Amino acid sequence: MEIQTAGFDLVNWHTVILDGMPISTVYRGRAYYFENRENRDAFETNPDEYLAWSPMAGSPIGAESAPGDRPSRRRKVLISSDRGDQVAA
Repeated sequence: MEIQTAGFDLVNWHTVILDGMPISTVYRGRAYYFENRENRDAFETNPDEYLAWSPMAGSPIGAESAPGDRPSRRRKVLISSDRGDQVAA
């Protein structure tokens, strides 16, 4: 069972599940995730307005535990060998 990581949309205060290609932007070295493009565009128009309510929001770029970090979303693929074994690739 794969665990999904969640982010937080600062525009509508909803939790955002970060699977596939999340809608995001980067501002001052932090990644922010959104439920839809309209919320992302609103944030990009005036990010300081939204950050006034939650100045520590967002994930630092390059952080080990940053939500939506690409390595954590990769799935392992099982490949069968000639002997019938399955190995992760």
